[in-house]
Amino acid sequence: MANQVDVSESHCSYQVFLSFRGKDTRHTFTYHLYDALRRKGIMTIMDDEELKVGDQLAPVLLKAIEESRISIVVFSENYAESSWCLDELVKIHDCIKSKEQHVWPIFYKVDPSDVRYQKGSYAEAMTKHESRFGKDSENVHKWRLALTYIANLKGEHLKSEVGAHPDRKFCSSSMKKIFFLDIACFFKGQKLEYVKGVLHACNFDSGDGITTLINKSLLSIHNNHLEMHDLIHDMGKEIVKEEAWNEAGERNRFWHHEDVLQVLAHNNGSSKIQGIMLDPPQREEINCINVVFEKMQNLRILIVRNTSFSQVPSFLPNNLRLLDWKHYPSQSFPSNFHPRKIWAFNLRGSPILELENSFQRFQNLTYMNISYCHMVITKFQNVSGPNNLRELRLDGCKKLVSIHESVGHLTNLLFLSASECIQLQSFVPTIYLPSLEYLCFNFCRKLSHLPEIMEIMDKPLKIDMIYTSIEELPESIKNLIGLNYLDITGCKGLQHLPSSLFMLPNFVTLKIRECCQLGVSFRRIRASHSTCSKLETLHFGNADLLNEDVHRIIHNFPNLKDLNVSENKFVSFPTSIIECNKLTRLDVRFCAKLQELPELPLSVEEVDASFCNSLTWETSNMLWTQVYQHYFSLYIFHN
Repeated sequence: MANQVDVSESHCSYQVFLSFRGKDTRHTFTYHLYDALRRKGIMTIMDDEELKVGDQLAPVLLKAIEESRISIVVFSENYAESSWCLDELVKIHDCIKSKEQHVWPIFYKVDPSDVRYQKGSYAEAMTKHESRFGKDSENVHKWRLALTYIANLKGEHLKSEVGAHPDRKFCSSSMKKIFFLDIACFFKGQKLEYVKGVLHACNFDSGDGITTLINKSLLSIHNNHLEMHDLIHDMGKEIVKEEAWNEAGERNRFWHHEDVLQVLAHNNGSSKIQGIMLDPPQREEINCINVVFEKMQNLRILIVRNTSFSQVPSFLPNNLRLLDWKHYPSQSFPSNFHPRKIWAFNLRGSPILELENSFQRFQNLTYMNISYCHMVITKFQNVSGPNNLRELRLDGCKKLVSIHESVGHLTNLLFLSASECIQLQSFVPTIYLPSLEYLCFNFCRKLSHLPEIMEIMDKPLKIDMIYTSIEELPESIKNLIGLNYLDITGCKGLQHLPSSLFMLPNFVTLKIRECCQLGVSFRRIRASHSTCSKLETLHFGNADLLNEDVHRIIHNFPNLKDLNVSENKFVSFPTSIIECNKLTRLDVRFCAKLQELPELPLSVEEVDASFCNSLTWETSNMLWTQVYQHYFSLYIFHN
């Protein structure tokens, strides 16, 4: 048991006061909660029985409650039978009103309604108190009032969601518990969709389970990532530890590197283990046998990082749903590895050589990351087997020259990234990826063409292809109905943009910085009711644009909101810019020859004319006058 705070000698204020029934939770839940708080550096008082004298609480204990910022009340089966606990509760209730103290009730193996309405064991306890003190006793009245008030506060119900025993059959409440413990042990801070996919592959209703945990305040979502309060996070881990306190190898989940290293080094695994995360703070070398995972037939989740194995595994459990092993130590998987239900491979930085035959075994594979793998092969293999593949990452595979044509016809693929593949010369000849939402070939400096788009693709699509050797975009780009963003910055060999690109109904963002040969292409575009009407963001900096080019841009794209034509050679801006009544941002930085800017539309919120050293005094004065009149941001600096 942890050392308790000696309130009789302490002169500081506490952050948390724990109110609980000693015989119910002192050596179990409350102990783990207290320990978790202390490890987080939170000053916590866990009251000592010696501070309760006779029928009254010691004054130092009452003072400790007053001086605490937060009180946590652990309602358990026998909480109300203790007059001391009820007196603490009354004091906490008073502090809510007088000191605006924050109070968090936890219902440990009791129904909140039993506390709120004094039913069940709470009814029995209050009846005994009434017999002792009288039905109309002021104390009994205060106790009932405090029970009702604090039980109505938002808190945590730990009866079935996280307090149940793990060996129960997979009833609804047990599934919620599995969700909670998996997230607490392995997935805090991970992307929502990624975690939902892994848990769904485990045959759980991930959407409903996560929603339930959110509704019970055990989980939250921030920027599409799963978040969990540190106290809840630690509590989940303590529940796992409690299930096999003395026998680490009998636990069902491992996340602390020292525990994992011990189990693997001594080959103490068992069929009870469902998940392992090995991520030591410093790189570890582990000496273990090659069949170290053989006893773990029910392993669902295996995460290994920052670790070197003395022997290559000759066995991996076929029950795996997630294999996240950075720098996997072999060029191939064990021959007996047939994980039919595997959902995700993350083998970043691994020396993978033989994958083609493996793909036929992975029918449910949805996520695959083999970025920065030291491939000996020069071609990414046939992936026609896993029809469910939704995300494929090949970034930084520096020996990759080509990609198998099957990748261009994965009907469920949402995300494909092959950036920094510096030897990649060709993608695929044709594509039809109807589900695709993101395509990236950044810094593939030898990639010279895009494939033909065979059929209409109408999903919202973003394409990043900066600093490639692309020379032209295919006319079939007209089939990318959903394309809304294209960044081809630094593609200096690109000479022409097909007019069909600007007719796409959802195309709003184009970034073509350092594409010096595209000015002529823009001059050929003729505006009409069906052309150029959607483009909102155009970044066309450092492209040798002249006055004529800027005039054509303003004329052809009347709906621009963000225009960046920095580092160009034009001398003046067309007066017609006043008609661009949606323009909010104009960037003309480092336009060394720019002398004049006309009056700008009232919609403008920011102008950056930094280092435009030829800008006339009259233009600068006009811009500052507009700033004072319309309150937009202006940046003008000179060398």
